[in-house]
Amino acid sequence: MIGLISYNKTSLCLLLISLFTCFLFARSVAIREQYTAPTFMRQQNYYQKHLDATASTLSFVNNWLQEGAFQLNFGLYRYPAAVEMLTLGSRGLYASYPPGTIVPIYLLFKALDSAGIFPDIYESRGTQLLLLTLYNYALHLLLALPCASCCFACV
Repeated sequence: MIGLISYNKTSLCLLLISLFTCFLFARSVAIREQYTAPTFMRQQNYYQKHLDATASTLSFVNNWLQEGAFQLNFGLYRYPAAVEMLTLGSRGLYASYPPGTIVPIYLLFKALDSAGIFPDIYESRGTQLLLLTLYNYALHLLLALPCASCCFACV
């Protein structure tokens, strides 16, 4: 009986910590809303450095969607295929981080396209930007919850 009460208290504490963490996360998203990419794009003077990673990610994913990730050997090329750039070497390979960081986004876009949820995902940059922003928020929340649980376990 004592073990069951202890288990219920632990579950209740974890639930409360999770709810508190979700509340704080939602509050931080609301505070950061003015700094997110879709809002910045509506303004005249947005910070290019902040959007650089998002723009690069969408550029890499779009290259993979248009030409095929296997065809490009999962390379992160800055520029799409063009007459001026006949070889892959001339297209500017970005090698600062591994291509595995782009694979989940690529698979998400492919899945949404094949399911017919966003049939215009190849052309709609606004939809891509929104999905990438939501993907980033989901990852942030999924990282915040275990961190909060670890803090509880240490106490």
